[in-house]
Amino acid sequence: MVVIWSALAEEQLNNEIDYYLKEVSLSAAKTLLETLICSTNRLTTFPYLGILIVENPLYRVLVEGHYKIIYSVEEEYIRVAFLFNTRQDPEKLLSFLR
Repeated sequence: MVVIWSALAEEQLNNEIDYYLKEVSLSAAKTLLETLICSTNRLTTFPYLGILIVENPLYRVLVEGHYKIIYSVEEEYIRVAFLFNTRQDPEKLLSFLR
């Protein structure tokens, strides 16, 4: 299995990395990127590692630090659909899941 990021998830990841580059540091941005990529790559071996989401059972959630990685398990790949920073308004995540 391989991990595929949706355009929305990629955009969210890029926004988070850009924020860290501007507001925190280059090393923090690198660490965040490596952490999130390693977490999603673990799903290639353990695709059902994340918790099933009650509001929308097509998706699972994998928590990594302050981030929720929302993904689905397809026949041949794992699709990361949404990356949510838990320090944001939770309504943003709920609106995606509806």
